[in-house]
Amino acid sequence: MSDIKEKDLTAAINNVLNRRMEDLEQGNLTKKDVRREVEVDLGLPKKSLDEKKKFIGRCINDFIASHSGDGEEEEEEDEIVQPPKKKRKTEKKKTKKVKREDPPSDEPEKKVVKCRITIAEGKEAPKKGIKDAQRNLMTGREFEDAATPYKISVFGNECESFPRTFSSGNRGWWGGGKIWVPVGKSKHKVWAQLGINLTIIGSKEWELEDEDDEEEEE
Repeated sequence: MSDIKEKDLTAAINNVLNRRMEDLEQGNLTKKDVRREVEVDLGLPKKSLDEKKKFIGRCINDFIASHSGDGEEEEEEDEIVQPPKKKRKTEKKKTKKVKREDPPSDEPEKKVVKCRITIAEGKEAPKKGIKDAQRNLMTGREFEDAATPYKISVFGNECESFPRTFSSGNRGWWGGGKIWVPVGKSKHKVWAQLGINLTIIGSKEWELEDEDDEEEEE
C-alpha cells in the first residue's frame, strides 16, 4: 500500500461516515464497508487498508464518540458500526416539592428553539399517514428522471446536493462537507462539518421497474 498520512486517512474515513450517516444511524454499516469506500475514495487497491484495521477502527470509534459522547473500542472486522448513542437521562431522585419564593409572573416560560421550518405554500405537515400516502406516488425511475439538484447557503457557504438512491432504498438528497462559519458577532471563525439528509418518506417502496422493462423487450 502506498504511504498515506494518518491525518489524510482520518479525513477520508470521516467523509465516508458523514456520507453514510443514514446507514450508520440505522446500523447498516460495517467497518469493512468503511474500509472499502475509503480505498475507492483515495484510489487505493482493494484490501490495501486491511493492514490499518485497528487504526481505522479507532477513527470510527472517535467519530461516533464525537457525535454521542460515548465510544467503545470494538475490533471485529465485519462488525456493524454502532450508531451514535443517545445520552441516557439521569434518574432524578424523588424530592419533596418546595414552593417557589419568586413572585408570580404572567409571562410563559421560554422554550429553547432548536430548529424552525416554514413549509412552502403554507402547507402543514400531517401528523401521520405520509408513508402510506406516498408509497405509490411514483416509481424510482420517474424520480431519477425528474429530480433536480438544490442549493442552500449557510453563512455564505454554498452547498449543492444531488438526487440519489440511498443504500437503504430510500430516495432523496444528501449534502455535506467542511464549511467556514462565524461565531455570532465575535471576530472568531471556525471550521464546521455540515451534513444534510433530505429523505422522501415512503420512497423505499418505489420500484425502478427494470425487470418490467426487460420482460417487455423480450
